Amino acid sequence: MRLLAQIGVKLEILDDAEFLLESVLVFAPDYRAARYEYASRARAASQIPAGRSRRQTSSCRRAAQPCLPDPYANACGGLGRHDDALQVYRELLVASPQAADLHLSIAHALKTLGRQPEAIESYRRPPPVRPSYGDAYWSLANLKTYRFTDEELARCAARRPPRRQVS
Repeated sequence: MRLLAQIGVKLEILDDAEFLLESVLVFAPDYRAARYEYASRARAASQIPAGRSRRQTSSCRRAAQPCLPDPYANACGGLGRHDDALQVYRELLVASPQAADLHLSIAHALKTLGRQPEAIESYRRPPPVRPSYGDAYWSLANLKTYRFTDEELARCAARRPPRRQVS
């Protein structure tokens, strides 16, 4: 059923895909991958109502793993509830302080909330943890106001692949 739902999403038969994922969760409520896809699908369609309680959507959070974004926090961000998303990301960071993706998500939320100095601080955290994490550098550059330190520039240059000679 999950595979059929994935096919439905690719073919843009979204109502059927959603029904299939809901059905999977009726039969297997702890099926994390299906729950994650259902939460992601609902977020993509902006179908998670702004008034839905955290308790109702918290079952989607069980699908989140350190390598995956948190569906509830992502849904909050998609609905413009960046303070709520920020709170969830920070809760997750307690358990995974080295998770570069969480630092980046926190920084994005802070930037959206207009808290640029805090956002810059969060954008700068992933590189020491994961030096080849280009998303953090890209996000800093995308601010258009950030000036990289000499150390950051050296770190970027050290990670850049050698240029190919054109003949």
